[in-house]
Amino acid sequence: MDDQINEIFSEAFNHFLSQERSNILNGVAERNLCGRLAIYLERVKDNAGLSAYYSDTEYNRKQNGKVKTAVSGETDLSW
Repeated sequence: MDDQINEIFSEAFNHFLSQERSNILNGVAERNLCGRLAIYLERVKDNAGLSAYYSDTEYNRKQNGKVKTAVSGETDLSW
């Protein structure tokens, strides 16, 4: 699964860089670029059969005073 995730991210990131180059060079805000990258990730992961997952550009927002973090080796997120 790790190899598949790496491949998905690499493909999405390469599409992102080629399509969003002018936005990056023009200093578009990070929040905008994160949202744009999520679009590419969504497309590639869906094509890879991972439509049950989603891209969360607000992964670090606080929930009840705690930061949401992914725990290595587990499918659930700890809060």
